[in-house]
Amino acid sequence: MAAQPQDHQEPRSVRRSVRFDREKLLRQYEEKSGKPTQVEFEQGGKVFTFPVPQWFNDEQTEALSQIDQTDIKGQARIALGDQYDEFIEAGGQAMDIARVFLALAEEDDVDVVNGTPTGR
Repeated sequence: MAAQPQDHQEPRSVRRSVRFDREKLLRQYEEKSGKPTQVEFEQGGKVFTFPVPQWFNDEQTEALSQIDQTDIKGQARIALGDQYDEFIEAGGQAMDIARVFLALAEEDDVDVVNGTPTGR
């Protein structure tokens, strides 16, 4: 029997790494899932932008875990960050952001505050 050519393979003990770029990862997620990673909310002629809760940064995620789940103002403050006061001054209400969270949860069948399936 003739010897078969073998592909050069590195030993299993040699690890390879995978590199991810956050912005590319976000775009790939949006393209593949068809779901947004960011919310734009227009209020009083101004556009306020914040990430979908599943894409909150570490600080937002930590802050969200520290507040009561019923603290709607706290959740809105965490989502909007530095934009919160301007949002309120433009006539926005924390409940508006809660409604966005609800709409996103209904779309995904996921509790966006807890990140758990809703069981629908």
